[in-house]
Amino acid sequence: MRGVSLSSPNYVDVRSEAQEGFSLLPLQPWDTLKSVSELSGGQSDAVYRLEFVDHPPVVLKTCSNAGAQAFASALAPVVGVSAPLVRCLPNECTEVETLQGALQRLSSSAPENGEAKRLSRRIALGEKPILLMENLQGTTLGGVGRSYLKNSDATALLCAIGRLAAFDIIMGNQDRFENFDLNDCLGGGELPANFGNIFLPSMGWRAGGVTAIDSCVNDDTEPGVERSIYLTRTMGVRRSQTTPSAILSEVLANPDTLNEYIVRNIVQMLEQVWALPPEATNHIQAGFVAGLHVVAERLTPLQLESVRKELGVGERAVPIATLESRIEGLRQLLREFNRG
Repeated sequence: MRGVSLSSPNYVDVRSEAQEGFSLLPLQPWDTLKSVSELSGGQSDAVYRLEFVDHPPVVLKTCSNAGAQAFASALAPVVGVSAPLVRCLPNECTEVETLQGALQRLSSSAPENGEAKRLSRRIALGEKPILLMENLQGTTLGGVGRSYLKNSDATALLCAIGRLAAFDIIMGNQDRFENFDLNDCLGGGELPANFGNIFLPSMGWRAGGVTAIDSCVNDDTEPGVERSIYLTRTMGVRRSQTTPSAILSEVLANPDTLNEYIVRNIVQMLEQVWALPPEATNHIQAGFVAGLHVVAERLTPLQLESVRKELGVGERAVPIATLESRIEGLRQLLREFNRG
């Protein structure tokens, strides 16, 4: 096999941006909570913005896969992908009780805060754990115009997007690039929903400025209908080959396949909002391959288990065994890729 190795001039060194450890969102001063507002855009989960007195706001989600989302977001900085600080709260813990007290105080205040009351009721049901996230300043990919790329460091920005795509394929995340539907065969709107999961600073790109929102680690057992339809119609890949591990093997099989994957999954998506430079595909591909190398180097079984324990996420909440197998498969592929 032919490929791009760590010593290749096409390799983008992101190891200096990666972190050995990770940081959690700190405890919040719930006694100073002053307002709750429900945010639009959450399709299956409730999403709220919580504001405090003299303290940065946070975003709160109640979602069944809160642990898997928190786990992926915490892993991202370890491999040089920017992500919001997160923390996962189980339904029954002291902090949730403190949060409920603050929400009840707002609910009974004048004027009544109806959104605080709705959130309090949702939490009281205890059906879904709570994910707390850092509130980011900027805009999503779907909210920027064609001038954004022109006013940014295009090479660095496109390489960062490539790294993000590499992280997604390892996580098995299907809600950013994998759902891209150029022919609208899934009945989506003008811009696919996954444009909202790529966050950019409002004043143009800076180091670490491509931030992954709503990342999630998924198992291989269910490839997802969107992925199956997309790959069948654009790449001719059989349904049995649409799991993250199978796609990873496919895109690393040879440079032509990798190039096709980048063009179909990422370039054609970005062209909806940006006029891309001639070398865009090469920049994205270089970032993608570099991202795979850093994942293979940094995400060891010890690192994965350390992050899980630090988050306080249960073993059943994240498919660590599948992720370890996928990363080991990546290491083997890269070894073969670089020997050829």
